[in-house]
Amino acid sequence: SAVLGALRKIRGFLRSLRPLEQLFPRSSLTRWRSQLEQVFVIEVEGNGGGYVFRLVVGHDPDRDVNRVKEESLEFDGSPLYRFRAGDVTLFRDDGSEGPTFPADTRFSGARGLYDRSETRKLTWFKGWFDRLVCVSIDPGAIDPRAESEDVDLYQTTANFASWYRHQSQEALDRATDLNEWLKGLWRGFQFMTLSKEGARTRVLRAQFDWPAPSTPESPSFALGFEELSHGQRSLVILYAILAFSARDGALICIDEPDNFVSLREIQPWLMELLDVCRTGAAQTILVSHHPELIDPLARPYGISLERDRTGATRARPFRETVHPDSPLGPSELVARGWDDAPAE
Repeated sequence: SAVLGALRKIRGFLRSLRPLEQLFPRSSLTRWRSQLEQVFVIEVEGNGGGYVFRLVVGHDPDRDVNRVKEESLEFDGSPLYRFRAGDVTLFRDDGSEGPTFPADTRFSGARGLYDRSETRKLTWFKGWFDRLVCVSIDPGAIDPRAESEDVDLYQTTANFASWYRHQSQEALDRATDLNEWLKGLWRGFQFMTLSKEGARTRVLRAQFDWPAPSTPESPSFALGFEELSHGQRSLVILYAILAFSARDGALICIDEPDNFVSLREIQPWLMELLDVCRTGAAQTILVSHHPELIDPLARPYGISLERDRTGATRARPFRETVHPDSPLGPSELVARGWDDAPAE
C-alpha cells in the first residue's frame, strides 16, 4: 500500500497538482532514521527503451519546509532533463543539450514543458504517468452525482460517477464493453446510465429488466448507484477500469481489489485482467492478502515486500522453502510462514 501511495504522490508531483510540501510533508520522513532526504527512483520500460526517473526531496526541519534537491529523467542512459540548484536543463531526444532556465523548487522541473518535436521522449514519459491509475476502492465514499466530468479517478474512487461521465463520452465503445461484462454478472442488467438532474448534474444509475416470476411482462427499473451493494459498486469500478484505462501500456495499481467482492465474482474479473495484460495493453500491480489472487498469481508474478533489521524494505520475487510439488498453495505457504526464510 505504501508503494502505491508513493506512486500516487510522484504522479501528483510530475503533474504539479500540489506543491511539494503538501505531497511530502515532514511527517512523511522515515521515523526510525534521522536522514532528511527522501530518494525516489522509478524505472519504466517503454517507447523502445528504458526510462529512469530520480527525485531527491530535501527537508529543512528548522524552517519546516522541503524543496526539490535533485530531479532527473534519463532514457537509455541519456539525459532528458535535470533539475538542480533551482535550474532546469533540458536535453533533446538526440542527446544534445538544450536551454537552461530557473524553476520553482516546490514543483517538478518538468512543469510547463510542452510537447515539442525534439523532446518527444520526455512527452511520452509524462503521458505514461498521466495514464497511471492507482486506487483503493471505497464503495461507501462514492457520490452517485456527477456535477462535472473528471479526467482522473481519485484514490478512493469517490468521484467515480464524474470520472465515468467523462470516460463514457470519450469512448462510447468502451462503455459498451463495460455493459457487456456486467450483463454476464447480474441477471436482468441492461446498462449503466447517467440520468439528467437539473441543468448540469447527472446521476449514475444501473438499468435492469427483470421478469417477475408470476407475470409474463418484463418490468424495467433503475437502481441508483448508491442503492447497489458495496460488492456490486466495487465490481462496476473494477470492470470500468478494465474498459476505460487498460490501454496504451498503462499501469493500473489496485490496492486489495478483492475487498467487498465474493470469490466467484473476483475470478472472472481476474481472468479478464490477465488477458488484457498478456496483450500488452496494460500492466497491473495488485496488492492482496486474499487466496483467490495469491494462488494463481504468486508463483509466476508474485513480489514479496519485507523490512529487514536496518529498517529498509526489500522487494524480491515470491519464493518457497518447501518442495515445488507441495500440494500446499502459495496462500497457505504465506499463512504458515513457509514462503521464505525471514529477512536478516
